[in-house]
Amino acid sequence: MIDEYRKHFVKESYRSVFDAVMDYGYVYSVLKEKSELCYLYRKMDGDLVKLQIKSYSKQDENLSIWIFTSEESDEAIYESLGTARWKIMFDENENPLVYQGNNALCRMFHYAYEDFSSGFRSFLSYVHPDDVNKVKQSIDRFKALRNLNEQHDDEFRLRNSDGEYQWVHSIGKTIWQENGKIKNVCGIFIDINKRKQKEEKQRRIIDGLANEYVTMWLVQPDQTCELCRYKYAEWVIQEAIEMFGKINHYTKSIRDYAERYIDEENRAAFLKDTAYERVLKEIQENPIYQVIYQRNTYGQRAYYQISFAKLDKNDNSFVMGFKDVNEVVLEEIKKNNQLEAALHKIEKEKDILDKLCSDFTAVYFVELNSKTFESVHISSNTNAEDILRKQVFYNFDSYCMRYASSYISESDKKDFLDWFKCENLKKNLTENNRITYHYQSFSNKSHQKYFEAQAIKVKEDEKHCYALLGFRYIDDIMEKEKAIQEQIQKAYEEVIESNEIISAIAKSYCHIYLGYISKMVNIF
Repeated sequence: MIDEYRKHFVKESYRSVFDAVMDYGYVYSVLKEKSELCYLYRKMDGDLVKLQIKSYSKQDENLSIWIFTSEESDEAIYESLGTARWKIMFDENENPLVYQGNNALCRMFHYAYEDFSSGFRSFLSYVHPDDVNKVKQSIDRFKALRNLNEQHDDEFRLRNSDGEYQWVHSIGKTIWQENGKIKNVCGIFIDINKRKQKEEKQRRIIDGLANEYVTMWLVQPDQTCELCRYKYAEWVIQEAIEMFGKINHYTKSIRDYAERYIDEENRAAFLKDTAYERVLKEIQENPIYQVIYQRNTYGQRAYYQISFAKLDKNDNSFVMGFKDVNEVVLEEIKKNNQLEAALHKIEKEKDILDKLCSDFTAVYFVELNSKTFESVHISSNTNAEDILRKQVFYNFDSYCMRYASSYISESDKKDFLDWFKCENLKKNLTENNRITYHYQSFSNKSHQKYFEAQAIKVKEDEKHCYALLGFRYIDDIMEKEKAIQEQIQKAYEEVIESNEIISAIAKSYCHIYLGYISKMVNIF
């Protein structure tokens, strides 16, 4: 039989190929390693034939399927295009009996041919459990298609050889017998898995934002807009939603929205922030891009927020959501105004402090309860500078003890420490908001040794008591006072000496007069 076929049907130039295929020992040795062999040869009439040899049973390696197909036939063309075709055959009672899939369909799910050429019930085992009823309902719909031109399509999931489910778009038509009963349903599968994965990702993003945003739009790469979420809120303008969808083009819709609801002085900034190119750039760099704007609705102004989120890294689709942020923004504006006022007050106080520091060699801000302090100003060439350069202090009492041990004489040390002790400072400032203390230290590098300390209570509450301590040198004042004291002392000594002279003279005279040109004064 094989020899007759070779002689009468196989073109002479292809007979060597045909003979190699007919070597059964060679074929079965190859099928042990591969599941399929393919050979091409031409018949006498020039028709190109493809011979596919496939293992039929894993239990019996001697069993195989030999399929001869014409490469110029419709079947071969469909196969070359990769169209995944299927057929369901029915019994006399119109029950689905056998399900068959072609090679392209098997390749789509990575199965062997025989896996998709079995009973219909076996086919259902590949369908996702949530989609089984949908597939069964599709069979009933096919039975209802009496017009040969009618078709039914559906989408469901099938399990591949890796155990994962892939989405397919199924399209089929019904073939009827002469007696009016259904014979077969033939159709194709279109792989829509990537589209479904994209839609699922979009759904998760939209669902994640849906609780926060009232209206949400899906913007496609061609800028068409689809309202994908909406829930009622008093501030939503129904007319704006209708116009956005009617225009159905992101850039044009945003421009129309701005002209209707954004004040002229804010419109340019709004259009710049929401420009299509700007949005694409921002969502490439950040997960979410947000724009806060002020809307004017029939004279009522309020603040709202648009948030943009990218849906797919492979295209320019994105979702945008609108929500009311008026209370939040107004609260932020209030806080900012308060902050600006506080900053202005701080700057004013800083100016005062700067002027104060220009008169003082050292200024400290002390919390008297915890004894913590901060050096606000320390002049150069001072004893305080020397101490703080060598050691860090957190306790003001400890700092004062270190200062006293280095620069205060032993006789003045106790009085000095008593006055600067935080506990005593707090007590004295309770009675007076400002107190002053003078002391003498060892000379610093600027040859200053006389100082005045001023303590001012800044603020006090249940937990804290803040004070500002300033130190300034008063050597020039002390020098003046010392000169005045010396003059007073000299005058006093002169008076004493004069009195002693007069007393000595008085012993010899009855009357003594201190004479002036204008008058005489009776001393005794």
